[in-house]
Amino acid sequence: MKRFVIGCLALSACGMYEENVGRTRDASARWATVVGTREHERARNVAIDSIGDVVVVGDQTQPTHQSAAFITKRVASDGSERWIAKFMPLTVGSQADAKAVAVGPNDSVIVGGYFQGIVDFAGTTLDASDPLPTTEGASFVAKLSTTGDVQWVQMLDHIDLQAVAAGLDGRTYITGSVRGALSIAGTMLTTSAGDRGAVLIALGTDGVPLWGRAMLAHGTGDGGTFGAGVTIAPDGDVIVAGAIVTATELGGPILSPPAGARSAAFVTRFRSDGLYLASSIVPAPGWDTAEALSIAVDPAGATVVTSLQQNPAAGNAVRIVHVLDEAQDQQWEKQVDGPISFTADGAMLSANWIDDRAVTQGGALELATVDASGVTWSTALGERIVNAPRGTGMRAAVAGPDGGVAIVGELTGTIDIADTELAAVGGQQDDIDALMIMVDP
Repeated sequence: MKRFVIGCLALSACGMYEENVGRTRDASARWATVVGTREHERARNVAIDSIGDVVVVGDQTQPTHQSAAFITKRVASDGSERWIAKFMPLTVGSQADAKAVAVGPNDSVIVGGYFQGIVDFAGTTLDASDPLPTTEGASFVAKLSTTGDVQWVQMLDHIDLQAVAAGLDGRTYITGSVRGALSIAGTMLTTSAGDRGAVLIALGTDGVPLWGRAMLAHGTGDGGTFGAGVTIAPDGDVIVAGAIVTATELGGPILSPPAGARSAAFVTRFRSDGLYLASSIVPAPGWDTAEALSIAVDPAGATVVTSLQQNPAAGNAVRIVHVLDEAQDQQWEKQVDGPISFTADGAMLSANWIDDRAVTQGGALELATVDASGVTWSTALGERIVNAPRGTGMRAAVAGPDGGVAIVGELTGTIDIADTELAAVGGQQDDIDALMIMVDP
């Protein structure tokens, strides 16, 4: 199986990269737009539905300095707004932040995130201020129709939600971390005092939890375990990635970070009914810390984990993609500069905005394809017109059915992309707007 996966990836690379066969990849920006006001907006994540429309989630600072969660759907061809929904804080100290999004059956939208205090979820009010202290908050999962109407909202106490995945059968899977005692479908998930455990929860078509699994550290006061990404394999299995800082039971055997490392990225796999199947540590030799950021399954069926790795000698942390076979053994790894997606012809695409701080018009959206041999093609789109103290950053990317790739991030200053000049609404030097770009790589 390992040889087969490598062969698929190698054949895919040999068919499309300039360095290998002399072909060039035509890349262009189809459209670019922002969600922006004189306050701050941040795009957290992105999904694409069956007709190629783009769904973006994030948070929007209010004039009261509270934050509201937003979900917006954009037309595939030109980025114009189909609809926008907001989850609004109702009391002083209340906040809402949409972190994760997935597209479910019939192009429904599944969105998850965090809130504290009392928040209006498009007509449904949830209260996380009692019995929990306001500063603790809770997580939410909501299902919206293809037209943006909220169909159900589920509140999850004690959970810091980080990612969601939507199955073809209408189930929703979430991951993140849990602290304290949590009852899910009659099962008590409890962490040791002061620690967090990674969690995987399955929700039914109505949003009601079906089952939950906790991945708990052995010992107390060690910091815990954190879920960061979740995806669904072609066979329906659910795969979770995250980070551990000490010996942890990830559903089966107890696994630990490598000797001398302070943390490690992990992958663990469950059947759709919650049965544990397998787990492993993602290799990161020579790194002091490693934590998974996201997980996906590529067109060849391999599991792809993006991790953030760092050691004192390396300085800044770096992103690494790890490609694993069905047995979760690593086939290869390479450094990337931004979030990844997969093009229509199976290439792994990395997207990142690179600023040259010394040159006013220095900066561009850089796209690169990566395989086992390294970066095999790259190009730059757009340009920076006015710099800002903060750099424009790319948060997430996803490929659509028509081959386009949607990328979201945070806009500061002024850029020109897709023949459109975009400026942060509230002032080029200080404001942050939610940036959305559709490219054809």
